[in-house]
Amino acid sequence: MQSNRKGRRRLCSIVLTAAMVFAALPMTAFTANAETALSCRHEHDDSCYEEDPTATGSDSKKLVCRHEHDENCYEEVISDGGTSVASPSELFQMRPKTMTGAEELAADINSWAGGNGIEARADGDKVIVTGQAVSDKSLTIAIPEDVTVEWKAVLESSAKYVVHIRDTADPNTVFHMAGGAITSLSTEVESAAIYNGDDDTDIVVSGGSITAGDSGKDRSYGIRNNTDNRITVSGGVISGGDGSGSYGLSNNLGTVIIKGGTVTGGPGINSGIHCENGRIEISGGTVSGGSGDDSFGIYNLDSSVIITGGKVINSGGYAIASIFIQNADTAVIRIDGSSVIFGQDPAELGSTVGQIMNPSVIPTVGGNAAVITWTGSKVEYVNGTADDLIVSPESVTAKWSQQGGKDGIAYEAGGTNKGFIEVPGVTVGTEVKRLAAIAVTNGPAKTVYTEGESFDSAGMTVTANYSDGTKKPVTGYTVTPSGALTVNDRSVTVTYTEGGITKTAVQEITVNAAAVYYKITFHANGGSVTPAAGTTGRDGKLKSLPIPTRSGNYRFDGWFSAENGGTQVTTDTVFKKDSTIYAHWSDTGGIILDSIAVTTGPAKTVYTEGESFDSTGMTVTANYKDGSKKPVTGYTVTPSGALTVNDRSVTVTYTEGGITKTAVQKITVNAAAVYYKITFHANGGNVTPAAGTTGMDGKLKSLPIPTRSGNYRFDGWFSAENGGTQVTTDTVFKEDSTIYAHWSDTGGIVLDSIAVTAGPAKTVYTEGESFDSTGMTVTANYKDGSKIPVTGYTVTPSGALTVNDSSVTVTYTEGGITRTAVLEITVKAAAVYYKITFHANGGSVTPAAGTTGRDGKLKSLPIPTRSGNYRFDGWFSEENGGAEVTTDTVFTKDSTIYAHWTYTGGTGGSGGGTGGSGGGTGGSGSSKGSVSASDRLKESLPPNYTGETQIINNVRVPSYVEEVIWIAMEDGRWRLGRADGSYYVNTWVAAFNPYADLSAEQSAFDWFLADMDGYMDTGWYTDSSGSTYYLNPLSDNTMGRMMTGWVLIDGKQYYFNEKADGTRGKLCRNTFTPDGCYVDEHGVWVQQ
Repeated sequence: MQSNRKGRRRLCSIVLTAAMVFAALPMTAFTANAETALSCRHEHDDSCYEEDPTATGSDSKKLVCRHEHDENCYEEVISDGGTSVASPSELFQMRPKTMTGAEELAADINSWAGGNGIEARADGDKVIVTGQAVSDKSLTIAIPEDVTVEWKAVLESSAKYVVHIRDTADPNTVFHMAGGAITSLSTEVESAAIYNGDDDTDIVVSGGSITAGDSGKDRSYGIRNNTDNRITVSGGVISGGDGSGSYGLSNNLGTVIIKGGTVTGGPGINSGIHCENGRIEISGGTVSGGSGDDSFGIYNLDSSVIITGGKVINSGGYAIASIFIQNADTAVIRIDGSSVIFGQDPAELGSTVGQIMNPSVIPTVGGNAAVITWTGSKVEYVNGTADDLIVSPESVTAKWSQQGGKDGIAYEAGGTNKGFIEVPGVTVGTEVKRLAAIAVTNGPAKTVYTEGESFDSAGMTVTANYSDGTKKPVTGYTVTPSGALTVNDRSVTVTYTEGGITKTAVQEITVNAAAVYYKITFHANGGSVTPAAGTTGRDGKLKSLPIPTRSGNYRFDGWFSAENGGTQVTTDTVFKKDSTIYAHWSDTGGIILDSIAVTTGPAKTVYTEGESFDSTGMTVTANYKDGSKKPVTGYTVTPSGALTVNDRSVTVTYTEGGITKTAVQKITVNAAAVYYKITFHANGGNVTPAAGTTGMDGKLKSLPIPTRSGNYRFDGWFSAENGGTQVTTDTVFKEDSTIYAHWSDTGGIVLDSIAVTAGPAKTVYTEGESFDSTGMTVTANYKDGSKIPVTGYTVTPSGALTVNDSSVTVTYTEGGITRTAVLEITVKAAAVYYKITFHANGGSVTPAAGTTGRDGKLKSLPIPTRSGNYRFDGWFSEENGGAEVTTDTVFTKDSTIYAHWTYTGGTGGSGGGTGGSGGGTGGSGSSKGSVSASDRLKESLPPNYTGETQIINNVRVPSYVEEVIWIAMEDGRWRLGRADGSYYVNTWVAAFNPYADLSAEQSAFDWFLADMDGYMDTGWYTDSSGSTYYLNPLSDNTMGRMMTGWVLIDGKQYYFNEKADGTRGKLCRNTFTPDGCYVDEHGVWVQQ
């Protein structure tokens, strides 16, 4: 650096003030006999100094010399006339001939101080500054050649520069910060605690503190070095301010050497070191970006950075940011030795050691150096984890830690480079509670919407679940879609964010299409009507139609779509626009209402109390005295409001021509389900949950097991706190109740054994099912001879059972003692179904294959056909020979069976078919020999049936007939089951009836109806279209079959359609039967 300096010599001299001159002269200099001027060169020794209580650092003394001048201190003054006596004015102009540069600088500093508490003294080639002061002036100094300023004072100043090192031509000058403090209080832009404008002055910091302004202004500096020289830091603290672009140390052109101490940015947008076109060497100490969010540890502009030790840390962004590196051939960024680089980079952009705008110099990492990147932004971490930490090289370890009451990161590189980095704002603990999931635990009050409405979260509870198992209701969530809902929206998404973690949950909703309502005008067509118009509902229908009146002998025939003719309008008519409907009238000529009848029952006849009667589907017919009849509207139904369990029917009332008639429609009203709250009183213990709710049957599905500290055994739940009746899951509640836990003080009673004293309801299983303990009682036996039923046991295996499971083990623990008991069970193999292919062997057959039942048997065998003179002899296991196959054959795998034929030579029928020549010849395997009548193939087909057939239990029936499982219930009712264990529900089924007596001309199959609950229906039945059927109620082997033809019911003859035209079995009304008999509107034969 010496070769680059200007090498100028300072020519100016320090002029001492009059006060300083007078202070240095004895009073004898002003006597009349004075002939000399002061030329004293007194050398100070230890006696010239005393302790300075205001000084900081290692030098704690100040100059207090009171040297008395003698004749040796003066020299002669020469004037124009020879020697003369110096006057006071002449003495004022005199100065020491040989004052040193250090002494002159000390005098300058003292002159600036003017007694404010700062003092400077020369000590050889050093100027030592001590004391303490607050000022509004900048201390500007020009350091002479080979002089070092050793600063130990405490100085605060609001000037732009607290200490301003002025440019001189003197080489080898040093400003040494050895102690004390230099603090800027400036509010100006570009302010600095120390500003160095002299390229011949190096700055050394070994102690004390240097602090930039804290005004929040832009660009404040701890040290601002604007020349080509050197800054060396081995101790102390250098801090930036709190503005934007605040720096601890800023260097332009020179070299920054960090051996120790701390260089940090302030709390603003800043950096610890800002270096431009220079060089940074770090071997120790700490460089920090400060506490700001947008900071840099080192802000490097076209400089080389060599780090062999120490720390460069920044928890708010880049550790080292290199920008505009132009000298790519000579610049280096080298990190090795035992250095540590730490930065925050949540976006993982490589910003711990990053380059901006010109990434031409690749950083190198070697030695035992550690580069640690914090990629997260969370405020809590678990001790010992490496969450959100990335290291380089991979051998480096870094974990979140807490040391000395501080939270941060412990690191180790190469086994020797170990340490701790404090991370402000982060808490490191043993467990961090994180958001794990959210759930809608209480749905909103409104879940059904009309398109165009927005979601309403009122009543909705969103619960956050955390990683530590805790949960709590939260707010602050968002819901999407947030605007108008459409019919395509089946759900909304609830989104909640906490601690940087976002979770979602789904709430299902229903969005209906927006309703369109139409105005329907009532045209009385000669009469009068109120109201004059109505409005349709959402379904386009009118809820009711008014009854118009008309004077004279007129009968209202209904509302129609045209004034004359048109289509009749009812409450089932759907309108698609505003319309006018017209009343139609008939001139009765005195025709008189005789009676009314419900000729078609309503679609709904079973209600729950509280519902109202619904007449949908019901037809009311008016009968007149002239024998005519017609369907009518305008009737009323009572009761019209809420139905009760006492309502067995409703009354239909109709008035016409001043005559009122009524009819009765039977209904069933079931009691509404009532749910009761049952509170669990632990009676000295603890229980969760605290209450339960009964089901529709008034029973609790389960009972919790309470706990109690001490030697207590839970004896069960009871209806009273003391005594009372024991409560189980079979107890039926009829009101909100409290039940009480009962306890026995065991007094140390020891569990001896357990036993299954009542087996479960189910002990036979199919593999794949799980054990069901319903009905099982486990009793604990104690060593004192007592015993009590217990719960809280476990059963193994608890999952799917296999055929190897012949028992389950019951385990119960009490008082730290565990006992077991064994319960035997049976586990059957799961049913396997096999495909059996039918090979017609020269003929044809439908279907081509069948499937066995659970028992491995075919339920039926098809009858093949073959052209020519062939007789079907049955199905066999081989194409030629083999064993005959019947519906009793048990298959154990997928198989093919073969039709066998006998050529009749023209003497028999063609193909399988009639009489004793068909298949199924008593199991003999051929048609040879005699066949008894009871073993011959029977036939049960509808009249004139020409469709496909099948054989079930040796009876030929239509192919649509199903072989059902008939199940008799304890209450005398029947259920129709399928092979897979399910029931026929709410459907008609053409079922094969194994109980039918064919010899008594009963059909081998009939149509049966399974109701909504899966039970076979009997008696009268009217479907939703108004068609009425009658199902045999008699126990004659055909109970439940759909009746056809003439049937005598309650002394009246009814006719039910016999034709297979899609309405077979339907009651005929107001018509003539095929045999010429007339049946009325009730279907009753009217004898002429």
